[in-house]
Amino acid sequence: MFKNILVPVDFTEATVSAVSTAATLALSGKATVTLLHVIESVELVPQAELQSFYDQLSAVAERQMNSAVDHLQEQGITVRSKILIGRRAEEIVRYAAGHSIDLIVCGSHRFDPEQPSYAIGTVSHTVAILAQCAVLLVK
Repeated sequence: MFKNILVPVDFTEATVSAVSTAATLALSGKATVTLLHVIESVELVPQAELQSFYDQLSAVAERQMNSAVDHLQEQGITVRSKILIGRRAEEIVRYAAGHSIDLIVCGSHRFDPEQPSYAIGTVSHTVAILAQCAVLLVK
């Protein structure tokens, strides 16, 4: 069914659940999984001025990403990884559109009935609204 699955990762517990769900889907359909980490850019400051800062964050993210990549590969899943700098939701949606992604699996916060507006405007909510492909929110 799905051939190219994108999992935005931020290395939280929600990401672990999303990666696990994507792995299950990938194994059942022989899909490729792409792990995407987006380092949030600092607005109003040219990227060149913060490049060493972004490089340090990228190095840390790459080490964490390699662990997830190894885990998926051990299961026999074809996996790719990518680190970008920018606005998280926009970069996720742009990447999906430009790389034939047919499913985005996002970790998401549980809905709190006491604070219903908390979920609105999160990265996963924004991606679910803007993405041109199917989106699965994993809680």
